[in-house]
Amino acid sequence: MSNEFVIDSAFQYGDEVEAVGLPNVRLVRDAEDFFGNGNGWSEVLENPTPNEILEAVNRSVIATQDLHHVFFEGVEKVDSPDEIPTFELSMGS
Repeated sequence: MSNEFVIDSAFQYGDEVEAVGLPNVRLVRDAEDFFGNGNGWSEVLENPTPNEILEAVNRSVIATQDLHHVFFEGVEKVDSPDEIPTFELSMGS
């Protein structure tokens, strides 16, 4: 069985472009009790490329065990607890 779950055909470089090229970026994914294991996910990437962002999104699927929402729709900039820009993953089914 493959560990690649993310479907990225809808990946549009909107806010994601803002994340690419920044020295540090935090990606977050909220906990999902119904579809996943109830655990959230967060990871800081250093100067990420678009492919590194997609790899991190795939790791979020593995960490949350939400195999229903694997369609990466993009990211949304959210408030950050510190100086690292934070983006929440938008995942569809």
